[in-house]
Amino acid sequence: MEDSTAGAGEDVEAVPGPSRAEKGKQKETEANGASIAALLGQGDGEESDEDPSQPPSNPKGAKRGRKAARKMQDLDLVSEQAMRDAKATLPPSHPEEQAALLESYTQHFDDWHFRLSGGFSLLFYGFGSKRALLERFASASCTDGPAVVVNGFLPAVNLKQVLALVTRTLWEHECKRPAPSSERPPDPSSTAKEDDLLAFLDHRRLRSHLYLIVHNIDGPDLRKPEAQALLGEMARCRGVRLIASVDNVNATLLWDHRAERTLFRWWWQHAPTFAPYTAETAHIPPLLVPRGAEKGARGAAVVLKSLTPNARGVFKVLAGQQLAPDHDQGLPFHRLYTLCREKFIVSSETTLRTHLVEFRDHQLVKTRRGHDGQDCLYIPLKEEVLTILLDELEQLK
Repeated sequence: MEDSTAGAGEDVEAVPGPSRAEKGKQKETEANGASIAALLGQGDGEESDEDPSQPPSNPKGAKRGRKAARKMQDLDLVSEQAMRDAKATLPPSHPEEQAALLESYTQHFDDWHFRLSGGFSLLFYGFGSKRALLERFASASCTDGPAVVVNGFLPAVNLKQVLALVTRTLWEHECKRPAPSSERPPDPSSTAKEDDLLAFLDHRRLRSHLYLIVHNIDGPDLRKPEAQALLGEMARCRGVRLIASVDNVNATLLWDHRAERTLFRWWWQHAPTFAPYTAETAHIPPLLVPRGAEKGARGAAVVLKSLTPNARGVFKVLAGQQLAPDHDQGLPFHRLYTLCREKFIVSSETTLRTHLVEFRDHQLVKTRRGHDGQDCLYIPLKEEVLTILLDELEQLK
């Protein structure tokens, strides 16, 4: 009898078994698969019938994970005032060191004033808010002329209004100087053209000068080329001495060689203060804020708290008149000036206009045409918001 096995072996090709290296790789792959399954929750003692090399099946009728029904609006979020109150209870960081550092800069005040009188513009840089340092320097050493402060960190700054305010303030100071009218430059109040106002600031018969203090000249609304060009033209004038600060590391990109050398003539001064940016960040809306009238009142209150008491007094006078039934269209400028002067809040129209510029920069006050054709000042907030806001301002006393 013939061997059938031998005959079959002639037609079937023998397949060699796996080598030791392949067996080792297979065991390693199975071990890795078991580890991954354990991480995914399948290694809790029960074996899965599904092939791990295939995507998991999802048969019809199987329940999917239930989506969360809660929304962001349903959450009981902490109010902005509660967050600020909690932050106020935290002890300040290194107050003695910050005060000593600020005091150490006073020894340089005479040198800085000498640089200004020599035709340079001062530009302060370094970590920390330099707002208190610049204003302290101006009040202590820059007393030979009036000063105008511009908060460049605000989201909206109208430089045309700033130019008009600078010109008007310098003209009023020039008129106080005992001199014949023939020796004074022409009155700039009769024109509103930028070229004429700049020509007055650079007039050869001008004997007075003004200090223009710009906090954050690299602010969001001052980074525009046209804004920097107007600031450069103002700094070039003989009647303007510019004091500014920057906080952005890329601030040097704002000026080319001509602007820095011939217009601004910067004298860079490193002056870190490590002070918190309280005023610079007051206008930035927080991520978690309430809605409705309370939100508008709190947002305006945060801005007003960063201003001077006299500025808040002007705002309260305007708000109180706007809540009256016969002044719902607003208040003319001269009427507001009369009321504020009766309350000893302002002493001149220039001071009132300075406060109004701050209000307009913060978008707290606007102008519209009244029934009689006059331009009236008004606060663009609803009556209920104004009521809440006045209550919060009364608590500041």
